[in-house]
Amino acid sequence: YQRRVRGRTQGAMDIEAGRKPTPVRREDFMVTVGRAMEWVLDWVMRIIGPILICVATFLILAVVRIFFKTVVYFVATPWTTGYAVHSAIVLWISGNILFNYFACVVTGPGYALTEVELNDKIQNGEVGDKKTVEMLLKPPRSHYCNIMKRQVLRMDHFCPWVGNCVGFFNYRYFFLFLTYLAIGCWYGVSICICLLYTSPSPRDS
Repeated sequence: YQRRVRGRTQGAMDIEAGRKPTPVRREDFMVTVGRAMEWVLDWVMRIIGPILICVATFLILAVVRIFFKTVVYFVATPWTTGYAVHSAIVLWISGNILFNYFACVVTGPGYALTEVELNDKIQNGEVGDKKTVEMLLKPPRSHYCNIMKRQVLRMDHFCPWVGNCVGFFNYRYFFLFLTYLAIGCWYGVSICICLLYTSPSPRDS
């Protein structure tokens, strides 16, 4: 930013002095293009977040519906103990997936104080040490998120599927969401393997 300001200032001085303006360097042009692409990508992430949340919710519910419509009848007779066990397992897994997913969506990651909030604390006499001020502005392991436009506590990454940063307060929900999602996938794979080995072979018919 300072380089661009100096470049514009130098060009204005050249024009006022009657000299030929200094040409824009390739580095400045590439920096401008990079910042423009970053700005576009940030807005795309903000817009696509709610769409991906709806897609993820639809996919989870669709898998549960397919299980109760078709799959469960291949592994258990309706209204038997096996049917109840499989149904309870799927409801438990899908319930935990949805709960932790939406908890991660609605729970903020935690943010460092803004300069305005920090100035208020300084004026109120709550903070006076320079080292403390620096720690409050940028706590350890915090990073600035270009999409959220905030300093995020213990920032892991910005996940477009939850439309939120994964940080200090919602990392637990994100981890549990992935854990139960993996359990659900392995449960589905195990059912497919069991069906593969228990289904009658064409040679037997």
